[in-house]
Amino acid sequence: MRLPLTACLLFVLPLAARAADAPVAVPAAAPAEGGYAIVVSKATQADPAWAPVVAALKARHPQAKVIAYETKLTEALPTLSAQMPRYTAFVATPKEAGRAFVAEASRLARHFNADPYTDTCWGIVTGWDGANALEMAQCPGLTMNVASGNTAFETRCVSAGVWYDELKAGLQVETKKDGSVERRQGGRDSTAGVVQGIENADLLIASSHGSERSWQLGHVYRNGFIVSKNGELVGKDSEGKILKVEGGHEKAWMPVGNCLVGHIDGPDAMALAMMKAGKVRAAAGYTVPTWYGYAGWGLLDYFVEQPGRYTYAEAVRANRLA
Repeated sequence: MRLPLTACLLFVLPLAARAADAPVAVPAAAPAEGGYAIVVSKATQADPAWAPVVAALKARHPQAKVIAYETKLTEALPTLSAQMPRYTAFVATPKEAGRAFVAEASRLARHFNADPYTDTCWGIVTGWDGANALEMAQCPGLTMNVASGNTAFETRCVSAGVWYDELKAGLQVETKKDGSVERRQGGRDSTAGVVQGIENADLLIASSHGSERSWQLGHVYRNGFIVSKNGELVGKDSEGKILKVEGGHEKAWMPVGNCLVGHIDGPDAMALAMMKAGKVRAAAGYTVPTWYGYAGWGLLDYFVEQPGRYTYAEAVRANRLA
């Protein structure tokens, strides 16, 4: 089913999910007064390129409270504790939204009250520039029908899609629109297929080695890479052929097994290129190295394998609580 529009997570906010088998729309309930908060630095709020991002979120959530802080996120805590918003959007420029900011936002979201649990569905609204961030804020929501990735996911839980095995060269598994599933042996290099998935899928599921600049497609065998620079994405296959990524339509990205791709450390960051060139509008990714971390892989359990139960934001929060 299509779930109500809500806030999402690490990089971007709006997201709704669709179950594999039930095209019944559930209307989004009107947010309760005090149910949404927008947290932004005073410098970003005053920036002409970024003020429209705050305004767009406020227009979508008229009852939202805008909380501006001077230098530290923790300055917003007293107001957040008094409001206890169900959803919290942290608007931040790429220079602000680095690893330290993500960690501080994560800690802050657990301290609205005295218990140790995350108190709000939260996310960071950012982008390669203010115009890209505005696209995030204005995204009407995502309905996910087609999934693609370079790691195994439960094919019975998606309407259609294909994954390329990161552990066994050439293995491809495709769910077709008629519900049938085909396992086949294809070419060793999956770069072209993954690039096509970035362009055409509604949900991109990623794993294998990653960094702030690259996503390796094969974990234990030679394969290609997705590489980012200056807001652009290219595929580079194992023979050196370059395939430029043309973003296609808006989508969600779930890099459940990639180290560091969520770390925004400059204009060449993978996260920013995914937002700009790849048209990613919702994502949760690591800002640190990981080895089969539950914060990532657990999302497959909550979001993909229980289709329609949670929005992406809710799946992240449920996984954090678990």
